[in-house]
Amino acid sequence: MEAGQAIKDKWQVLEDLFLTALPQVCSLCQRRIVQGAFPSGICSFCLDELPLRPPDKCFEMLQQPGQLGQSAALPLFTAFYYEGSIRQAVTGLKFHERMDFAILIGDLLAQFWQREKRYRANTRQADWLEAEVLIPVPLHAQRLRDRGYNQVELFAGQMAKNIGCSLDTDSLLRQKHTSRQSETVHREERLANVDEAFVCSAESTLRGKHIILMDDVISTGATLWQAALPLLKRGNQVTLLTLAGNRPIDSSQGKSETITQ
Repeated sequence: MEAGQAIKDKWQVLEDLFLTALPQVCSLCQRRIVQGAFPSGICSFCLDELPLRPPDKCFEMLQQPGQLGQSAALPLFTAFYYEGSIRQAVTGLKFHERMDFAILIGDLLAQFWQREKRYRANTRQADWLEAEVLIPVPLHAQRLRDRGYNQVELFAGQMAKNIGCSLDTDSLLRQKHTSRQSETVHREERLANVDEAFVCSAESTLRGKHIILMDDVISTGATLWQAALPLLKRGNQVTLLTLAGNRPIDSSQGKSETITQ
């Protein structure tokens, strides 16, 4: 708990420094930008070039990986394709301590979430966007110590502030120290790698809530599903949100039949 608080305190200092002391330049191309603009840390040129998924390509019902037949499915929203400047932001934050990218990503996800709420306002999908709690997929304690921070927690915190949602980083724990999913080749390896990797903490009172469960990049969806299972077992409703991924999505799933102008 003390390590987690130290990370949060470090993040707050870095965020304050970025927002007040540093010159306002685009995190992606270093052009000067207007101070106080939203999303933070990006110029209009780079904003226009982001690989944003359109509404009919960003939503799917994610089947539980490895299950045959009519398995359970969870609503999944993926904001961007994993390419270009989004890949740059993810790798910069994850491996090079580019904390400015955490603020930018959090702002972009908040903007995406609000777009989806407007787009799906009069559809059956609207309820999936009305969440009470935002939970980032946790790192194992060993990896957290090695890296010093959970990159998903950082941008999830920024998003939570923007959409007025609470952030919970204590209820879900990663009990199994797994290999990185990007290091596994075969689908079966990915499924086995994260099997029973997550549990709810003994102290958690999170029950009957609507949760946004967040990760940075999605491939098979195995990690998200394993992280969702202990939350679902406690009677919570879970909507999945990822920053980016290149999964093909059936456009018919994302269409809203009853949208009004």
